[in-house]
Amino acid sequence: MVESWSASEACNALVVVMYLFGRWLKHRLGEIAAEKHGGRPFIGPQQERVTVGELLDGLKNDYKLRDKFTCKVESVMELLRSHFGTWKAVELTSEAVGKYIENLREEGYDNSTKITERNSSARRSR
Repeated sequence: MVESWSASEACNALVVVMYLFGRWLKHRLGEIAAEKHGGRPFIGPQQERVTVGELLDGLKNDYKLRDKFTCKVESVMELLRSHFGTWKAVELTSEAVGKYIENLREEGYDNSTKITERNSSARRSR
């Protein structure tokens, strides 16, 4: 059943929607202004949805195009993707990366050579 609204009810609903949109727009404009004064950079809705996995895909394609893609790079990318792949790129911070590196070191990863060796042996054992 479709509910019919009177003209005044529809007008009131439109006023509420416009008010909420105005608040949202004011917030977004504030973010843009804050960036101009040294605040956090403005990030649009499309950029907010990009995941670390998508960035790794782009990096992988770029490395392949420039013949820079190696087994070592692939191994490190797999390791990063397994931990950060589903994260939103805007959520990735230096603190999160630092904590991740500390956890790797606790697991016995102390340099990139060992990371590559461990990933290779893990793949062989699967």
